[in-house]
Amino acid sequence: MKTLGDAAAALEFRPIDEDTLINTSAEAGITVIDKSSDCVDSGVDNGLAEKVPDYDESTYWHSTWMDPSLMGMPQYLIFDFGKEYILSDVTFLPRVGSGNGDIFKVEILAGKTEDSLVSVSVYEFDHSEKELLDREEWKQITFAPTEARYVKFNVISAGGGTNGAAQNDQYATMTEIRFYGTLPVDYSGLQELYDAYKDIEQGNYTDLIWAEFQNPLKDAENILNSQDADQNTVDNAKDALQKAYDKLTEIVVNKDALQEAVNIYEAAEQGNYTDESRSVFRTALQAAKDVLADENAAQEDVDAALSALNAAFSALKETSGSTDPNLSGTGTDPGTGTGTDTGTKDPGAEPGSDSKDTAAGFRSTDWMS
Repeated sequence: MKTLGDAAAALEFRPIDEDTLINTSAEAGITVIDKSSDCVDSGVDNGLAEKVPDYDESTYWHSTWMDPSLMGMPQYLIFDFGKEYILSDVTFLPRVGSGNGDIFKVEILAGKTEDSLVSVSVYEFDHSEKELLDREEWKQITFAPTEARYVKFNVISAGGGTNGAAQNDQYATMTEIRFYGTLPVDYSGLQELYDAYKDIEQGNYTDLIWAEFQNPLKDAENILNSQDADQNTVDNAKDALQKAYDKLTEIVVNKDALQEAVNIYEAAEQGNYTDESRSVFRTALQAAKDVLADENAAQEDVDAALSALNAAFSALKETSGSTDPNLSGTGTDPGTGTGTDTGTKDPGAEPGSDSKDTAAGFRSTDWMS
């Protein structure tokens, strides 16, 4: 059975990922905004709290050893990162050249505000009664990733001075400090795009274009639901969704030929047609009108309606003594919506064919009544 100690040991020996170093230079924007105390040692500009993130190993922070009212434990520094990070590790370098005030035990507190700091780790380092062991090495404090802008480095116990243990827990020192973590993943851009595009309907988009849009839309949905992606994955998903949306191209549905055919056939000669052929034609004509009225009709619906209407017109069967419905005339071609016919209509031609139909070629005797 694993204990809390086992879990702590696993954290202790987790390697540092140098790519997650936050304060990569003295100009990284991390500042000390509060402290228990500091001091200027020997009249030189040293011992100040602001020296620990300065990338200069010849300088250091030293809590006061001159004001008894401020000496003793705990001693602390509070840092402001300037923005929130997901913090995972803190390392520090003991004071170079002197073990006075070596930090034996430290607590890390972190929070999104200075007033909401909570303890995320307490760690005690190997030491003698006077100073740290392997004190020339950077010391690591590891903890569960924590979202924070502010960090309190709280020294609980420290080594003594020249008199050893007798001076323990009087003051603390360190040369440098480093913080490790990553910026929180920003899902807002992806969420905004997903919300804008999720309710788009296929409409007149082709199946291929629609599928190419649906895939990144679904990927975005999964990422937003899981909330466990890294920033690179989120950014790539956002770019893919935007590109897929930009490629959406609607098919423009052209109803001109169908409308022209309906107009012409409605004005056709009543003639003497069999009831059966007249019924088929009327059904096709009404279906064509329905397609014209349907704002969501696809191009294939329009084409099918025109084809059926033309076929029904051509299939009209006359009773004995009737005249041919395919008459000569001039005008506009209802099948294409372009051109002018100056000749005679070929037998059997209808709107949508290469021959020309015209309203002028029919007598408006309201044969549909």
